[in-house]
Amino acid sequence: MAGYRAAKVSDVAARIGVSEPVIFQNFGSKEALYAAVLDRAAHGIRAELHALAGQHGSAAELLAHVLSPAGDSGPHRPGTHGALFADAATLLADPGLTEAAKGAARTLVDHLAGLLRRTGAPP
Repeated sequence: MAGYRAAKVSDVAARIGVSEPVIFQNFGSKEALYAAVLDRAAHGIRAELHALAGQHGSAAELLAHVLSPAGDSGPHRPGTHGALFADAATLLADPGLTEAAKGAARTLVDHLAGLLRRTGAPP
């Protein structure tokens, strides 16, 4: 994973098997593509957390499971949602990405706050 600044739209296009103009026809810019990826990832994580919530007794247990740094499942290893959001946090000062990064974070924060309200905050 190269991160937003080092990534090239041509590399993304090649990886998914389309031409670079197809990316720009659908998203308009590299910033808009990244914003769409962040939004999709935030909603995917929200769905994963919702599914996992029933398997853990409390929000604290759920968060301990999700944030566990154990082995290959660590949340911040390259290619994970955690790495994507860590990269997004470094881009908050970029005018083209500020709202996308904040919106994705808001999606997750709102969902986590709801989980805490439903299951009770950890002591």
